[in-house]
Amino acid sequence: MSSDPPNPPASGSLEAPADTVMESSTSSSGENALPADIRQQVEQEQALADAQKRLKELEADNERLQREKKEVEEARDGSGTLAMLYKMDTADRVVTTNNQLKTQLSQLQSTYHGSSAELSVIQLRIDVS
Repeated sequence: MSSDPPNPPASGSLEAPADTVMESSTSSSGENALPADIRQQVEQEQALADAQKRLKELEADNERLQREKKEVEEARDGSGTLAMLYKMDTADRVVTTNNQLKTQLSQLQSTYHGSSAELSVIQLRIDVS
């Protein structure tokens, strides 16, 4: 519908900055790779913390909107106003966004655990050397 407000920008985007991805992918193995790996791990930890915080905020919004949706549905007298429909649509969008963020968080956690394992191997090799 043309009266729908535009979707808000994703302020809690979980994508890594392009320069971070490029920097980590161009680093070679050896002594110079360790600081880049550590920096990448710190960035991933921060992104993970930010994503978890954003997820909690969205889950709280989701719960609030679900309650509002239930109240609207219970209060509906058959006439169904535009405001009620807008609230329901907004609640559905929040639920969808919440589910997408859960998926992104899961992917980020998987990447983080993989990077942590790689970093442990590198640190073990350095210690053995």
